[in-house]
This record gives sequence, C-alpha cells and structure tokens, in this order.
Amino acid sequence: MFYKIGLELAMAGGYFELLAWLVERGNQVFVDLKFFDIPETVGRAVAALRGRGVTFATVHGNQAMMEAAG
Repeated sequence: MFYKIGLELAMAGGYFELLAWLVERGNQVFVDLKFFDIPETVGRAVAALRGRGVTFATVHGNQAMMEAAG
C-alpha cells in the first residue's frame, strides 16, 4: 500500500510514530509537508527524514532549495 501523511497529521502529534508503523509494515509513505524555507532549513528538514523509510517528500521552492533537499 501507499500512504500520504501531511501537515494536519503532523500537527496532531504522533507523526513519526505513524510513519514508522506504516514503514515497518512494508508500506510506501509520501511525506507531504511541503518544505519551503531557506535552503539550509529545507536541507536539514529533509535530512531528518533520511533513514525513516520515506518514499518521497514534497519540496517547493527555487533551485537552491531543491539542491539543499537533494
């Protein structure tokens, strides 16, 4: 299965626990948090997802933001 978890769930609490639960069960997860900030912040936020089994995430912005997220 493929799941999208977004901003509303992030604000409700337990986001990363849900993410881990879904990944542990072999699901793919789209983290839809729409990262948009200065490149350094975007890069660090995306880096915090590494190792969590995320399939992909949304990043909005210019070339510098995209490169920082990469």
